[in-house]
Amino acid sequence: MHKTKITRRAAFIAGAGIAGMMMIGNAMAQSDADALGGPEAAASLDALYQQAISNGENKVVVYGGLAKAYKGVFDAFQARYPEIEVQTQIVFGAALFGRIGQEFTSGQHVADIVHVGATAMVPLLNADQIEPYAPEIAKVDPYWVGPDNAFVFSSLNVSGYFYNTDLVSDADRPTSWGELVGPDWTGKVGISDPTNPGGTAELFTTLMYGGVMTDDYLGKLKANDTKIDADWAPLVQTVLTGQRAVGVGPVYGMVNTAIQKGAPLKYNFPLDDANVLLPIGFAIIKNAPDMAAAKLLASWVFTPEAQALIGAAGFYGTHEGDLGTPEGLPPLSKVPNIVELPVLTERAGMQNAAREELTRLLK
Repeated sequence: MHKTKITRRAAFIAGAGIAGMMMIGNAMAQSDADALGGPEAAASLDALYQQAISNGENKVVVYGGLAKAYKGVFDAFQARYPEIEVQTQIVFGAALFGRIGQEFTSGQHVADIVHVGATAMVPLLNADQIEPYAPEIAKVDPYWVGPDNAFVFSSLNVSGYFYNTDLVSDADRPTSWGELVGPDWTGKVGISDPTNPGGTAELFTTLMYGGVMTDDYLGKLKANDTKIDADWAPLVQTVLTGQRAVGVGPVYGMVNTAIQKGAPLKYNFPLDDANVLLPIGFAIIKNAPDMAAAKLLASWVFTPEAQALIGAAGFYGTHEGDLGTPEGLPPLSKVPNIVELPVLTERAGMQNAAREELTRLLK
């Protein structure tokens, strides 16, 4: 029988090849773990994934208004955990509260998670419709953690104002809220209606409680022939068509979408005197049909890979270390003069009171 003789050189090459493959495999595993926040975080997430599979959970249903903006984030989650599909339903405001309420009344639960801001999160919590869950891997400022660890905000929406670059040069742009009510900007400013519930109301509420928008300030804003549009979309058109040079209210992500399509707009952030960031988070609904899958998604959004994608989507990530930063904006740790409402859980009540005051002063 013929025997193949293996030389020392061949054995060395073969051994080196195996060792090289092992090194590549180890490097890939380490890279994977780093993307998830380290070996411990990766193991914790995998345990939730395996639990979801064991429970027969092949989906996670998310209610909210940010499905389009978060498409890249949700696609990455599905690529990481291919046995679980993210199913989104765009519903927010009164319709969201009504839908969740109906599911509790009927006992036929569909939603696993709501992906909403603080003014929507708190009423759901007060109605005892949220399953408390604060992921261990979430390392954030305590301000962004809900009461009794009920939820943790994973991202921040940049709120402020933008301008038409065909009408306003970078050198001439206003650099503070104070400048907007000066004589140079009379007849040049538009706002989305802050008396309606939503992001603009929260922006104005924050600046009012922060002492930036006083009664005197709002009086000047009205006297300056400020145009009030019903919502963000018509205001963007108002500024695009040159009816006004500056628009106050729409968040960075919405304006940036128009910019990416070639619109001559620029978001003015950060400002010299005050900056507002609106918190957004994933909260698990009580009796969620896909509880393990919901916990997996609510945890994974705090990983380095998810936070980077949140930044790419136009939001700041809340995890420590500036892991998620919107394109063209400074890291969160470098944003000056951030104005925050004093008590997170009172945002909805504060907004209602502010809207009444705004109606009196602006209408």
